[in-house]
Amino acid sequence: MRHLVLIAALLLMAFVPAGAARDGGSVPKSPPRGAILFSGGPASRVYAVDARGGPLKEVLSSLAAPVWSPDGEMLAFVDSSYDLHVRRTRGSETKPLARDVRSKELTWSPDGTKIAFVERSGIGVIRSDGTRRRQLTTGPDDRGPVWSPDGRKIAFWRDRTGDSDSLVVIDPDTGRLLATPIDHVDIERGSLSWSPDGGRLAFALAEERAVHVWHARSRSRSTVSANAAASLAWSPDGRWIALAGHVGPENGMFLARPDGTGLKRISGLGRLFERPSWSPDSRWLAIAWDGDIWVVPVTGGRARRVTQGWRYSYFNADPQWHPRGLPTARLRGEVVPWGNPTDSVADGSVLRTTHHVFGLAADGRRAALALAEGPPSSLRGRVELWEPSNPLPTRILEGRGEDGIALAGDRVALLTRSVGGKGPSDFWTLWTATAAVPNVVQVRYQPSAAVTEPVGDGALLVFSEWGPCSNTNPCRTGPKRNGKLFRFQGSKTIQIAASSGALTPLSVDAGRFVVDREDGRLELLRSDGSSLRTFRYVPGNLRGAKLQGRDLVLLSQGSLEHYDAETGERLHEWPVVAGEPRLEDVHGGIAVYVSGSYVYLVRLADGATVALPSRGAKPFAQLEGPGLFYAYRVGDATHPGRVAFIPFDELPLR
Repeated sequence: MRHLVLIAALLLMAFVPAGAARDGGSVPKSPPRGAILFSGGPASRVYAVDARGGPLKEVLSSLAAPVWSPDGEMLAFVDSSYDLHVRRTRGSETKPLARDVRSKELTWSPDGTKIAFVERSGIGVIRSDGTRRRQLTTGPDDRGPVWSPDGRKIAFWRDRTGDSDSLVVIDPDTGRLLATPIDHVDIERGSLSWSPDGGRLAFALAEERAVHVWHARSRSRSTVSANAAASLAWSPDGRWIALAGHVGPENGMFLARPDGTGLKRISGLGRLFERPSWSPDSRWLAIAWDGDIWVVPVTGGRARRVTQGWRYSYFNADPQWHPRGLPTARLRGEVVPWGNPTDSVADGSVLRTTHHVFGLAADGRRAALALAEGPPSSLRGRVELWEPSNPLPTRILEGRGEDGIALAGDRVALLTRSVGGKGPSDFWTLWTATAAVPNVVQVRYQPSAAVTEPVGDGALLVFSEWGPCSNTNPCRTGPKRNGKLFRFQGSKTIQIAASSGALTPLSVDAGRFVVDREDGRLELLRSDGSSLRTFRYVPGNLRGAKLQGRDLVLLSQGSLEHYDAETGERLHEWPVVAGEPRLEDVHGGIAVYVSGSYVYLVRLADGATVALPSRGAKPFAQLEGPGLFYAYRVGDATHPGRVAFIPFDELPLR
C-alpha cells in the first residue's frame, strides 16, 4: 500500500509545471477569464479583448486611459481635450462630467458614486452623474490620486521642488490632511496601490530603489524590497504585491508578500512604468510588454500574448482587467479586424486610394502599392498589399517605398533613402514585411554604401549595394564600384556575388535573375549567383530589361529587343514610341511599357502594339498570369490614386 501512495505522489508531482507556486497560489485549473481593456490597437483607440484571446472590440473611438468603475458597469476617462467623461460599458451614451482638467489620472470611489481627478490646481472630486463638483486640495502639483477601498482616504503625490515629492493622504469628504507618509523623496509615478482592506498603502521610491508599505493605523512604514524599481499593484485577495520592473539585477514580473517575504520572479516580461493589472480571482496578471498585452499566471507558468501589435506594428498599453471578469461579448462596442485600417476603397476591379501611387510591384494575384502622403516630394508614405478578389488591401504600418518596392510571393521589400548632413551624403535602409505579418523589419542600413532597388518573383528576392559613399564621392553619381549582390532568406539576407564594378539586378523569374554590370553586359544568374549566360548591349543605350520564361526583353533607345533566354539568340526588335518610355514587365509573350500617360502592350511574336486608353497621369503597370495591374493618378481630391486590374484574357493582345 505504501508503494501505491508513493507512486501516486510521484504522478501528481509530474503534472505540476516547473515554477509553480508552492506557497500562496496553485496552478490555475482553467484559462483566464474576463475582458481586458487597453489603449492603442489598429486605430489608436480603446479596445477590449478576452484574457483567453479572441476577437477585438472597439470600446471608445478616441485614445484615452479609461478606468473601470468598481462594479465594471462604467468607464471614466479624460479625452484629448482634457475633458472628463463617463460611459456605461453596456451602453453607447457618453456623458461629460468636467471640462479642462489637468491630467488623465483619475480614481473611483469604492461605491462607484464619485470620481477623484486632477484639477488645474489640486485634486477635485465629482459625482458620477456630473453633480457636486468640488475641489479637495489646492496644490498646483498634486497628481495621481488613488482612492482607498474602504472609502475613507485618497492618496496622491505632490511634486514640491523638481524631483522632490511628498506622499499625501487626505479625507475624501473634507480634503483634510490625514497623513504625509513620506516627504522629500522621488516617488515612482503610478506606484501607489492600496491593500483591499484600505489599511495599507504600497509605493515605490525611485532614488532609493525600494518598495515600501505604509500602515495607516500605526502610521509606520515597512519595506517590501530594498532593491527594487517597479510599478506595482496589490492583489484583490490581499496576499501579494506584484512588481513590474527591476528587482536586484533582474528585470520582469515579481511577486512579494506585503511583509516583504516570499519574493519571487514569475516572468521575464514586465518593465517599469507599465503597471500590471490583476484578474479578479488573483490568479493572473495582465501586463504590457513589447507592444502587446500579455497575461501571466502567478504560478510562474508560460505567459500568453492576447493582442497582435507584434503582427501589425502598433503599440498596446495600459491593460485593465474587468473587475468582475465579464467577457468582451458583454461589453458594448464594435468588433473590428486586428489589422491596420485602410482608407482605400475597392470598387469592383478598381482600387481608389487617398494618396497617389508612386510605385507598383506585383506577383501572381497580389500587388504591392507604394503610396505617397503629401506632395510628391514628401518622404512620408505607406505601402498596401492588394488582391482584387479581396474587398480591402492590407496596410503595412510605417511602411514606405519611395526609393524602391518589390514583391516576391507574399514578401514585400521596401527601400528608403535619406540625405545625410555632415557625414556621408546618403543613407539607404531596406525593410521587409509579409502579407501575414505586415510589420516592417529593418533588414539593412547602409550609411556608407548605396542600395539598389530590390526586385523579386516567387521565392526569390534580390538587391545589390555598392560604395563606399562620401560627401566628395556620393553614391548617387559616377560609376558603381565594389558591387555586392544579396538575396533574401526569410527576413535575413545572404551575399551571393561580388564585383569590382556594378551588379544591378533588373528582373527576377523562376529562380533566375538578370543583373546589369553597366559595362555593356547583362548576365543571367541562378539564385546562388552562378552565371547562366551573358548578353551584350551598347553601353549607355540600355533603358531596362525584363525576364519571364524564355523571354528576355531589353528596352534600348527607340526599340524593344527580344532574346531567347536559354539560347541567347536575338529573336526580334520592335519599335517603341518616342519620348521617355519605361519598360515595366513581360509575361505570356507580351511586353509592357509606359510613356507619357499611356500603357503600351507589345506582342513579341509579331510586334503588334496596342496603347491602352489613358486613365490618368503617371501610370505604372505590372503584367502577371492573372492579368494586368494598372496604377495611375487622377484629379480626385479625396482619392487621387487608382489601381485597376484587367484579367489577362480581357487584354487587347492575348
